[in-house]
Amino acid sequence: SGGRSISALVDPAVDIMPGILELCDIPIPTAVQGVSFVPLLSGDVAATRSEIFYQIPMEKEGPERFPIPERGIRTHEWLYVRTPDAAVALFDLVNDPLEMHNLVNEPAQATKQQELDDRLTAIMTQLGDRWDYEAVFPPVDFQSHEDAPAWHAELLTRAVVE
Repeated sequence: SGGRSISALVDPAVDIMPGILELCDIPIPTAVQGVSFVPLLSGDVAATRSEIFYQIPMEKEGPERFPIPERGIRTHEWLYVRTPDAAVALFDLVNDPLEMHNLVNEPAQATKQQELDDRLTAIMTQLGDRWDYEAVFPPVDFQSHEDAPAWHAELLTRAVVE
């Protein structure tokens, strides 16, 4: 028999754990941010999320390489992305599913952009996300491609000797 397609939003980063806990009949802790995907298995899309929030550090390229915090919110219809300093992307996913036309700061979309920015701010406030984080770049244990052969040789030596 054929499969079925479900268009519900699932955030794998946070929804997998509560889903597995529910499948194992283990109580989901109240502090868990995720939403169980289990209702989707029986076709109940009403019990799932209406939006996905994400936090990632994007890397500025060039000689001053450093991470830039980025936050976004995705609904079934929209994707909105911003950094601490500016809105960077707004896509109408219904009419532009391939995200080819960035509508950020377009006057015709000002109300929608403000609505999504307000929602993003509310989520960040709820999570205690103030944009700040420390990121050492490159990380202390960073190894370049040039360092890799020496590290590999040392690792092999230690593995054989120990």
